[in-house]
Amino acid sequence: MLMAKVALVISVILNFFFVLLLFLRSALNDIVKEYWQQRCKRKEIFKNHLIELRKRILTLQRLECLILTNQAVIKYDPTLAERKRLRETQDSMLKECGQAHQYIRNNEVHYPKDIRELYKKYQRDFIDGFVEIIKKGKYKEHLLEMTNILSEKRSSLMTLIDGYLT
Repeated sequence: MLMAKVALVISVILNFFFVLLLFLRSALNDIVKEYWQQRCKRKEIFKNHLIELRKRILTLQRLECLILTNQAVIKYDPTLAERKRLRETQDSMLKECGQAHQYIRNNEVHYPKDIRELYKKYQRDFIDGFVEIIKKGKYKEHLLEMTNILSEKRSSLMTLIDGYLT
């Protein structure tokens, strides 16, 4: 008789527990579903930031090479009319390059640490090399070397970004 009462109490407790779980099941499903949707949304945002970073790096690739070359052409004293046109082109390229760098700096919190660090090294190398070329005036000697260094850094950066995108 005692065992029957214990079994009845356990049965009532288990049934109460299962009824409670039945009501909470939809709430738990909603919690898990919301978590999964937020996770997918964060991944998509992360991916979009990396795609935009990749586009900006390609823009910088095009511009930085042109800026260095254009600066060398300006230095070798072309005619006055050409110099004015080259300086205008140089200013527009520097502005576009600055906008790309500014966008990357504004959004760097969205990038992984290794990408941020490599980008900062890349940017520092470009600025240091550009200043060195202008100060020394040795365009022929340093232009190709500078372009190769930037190309290697950019290639490493793009490989790293592609690794996160796949």
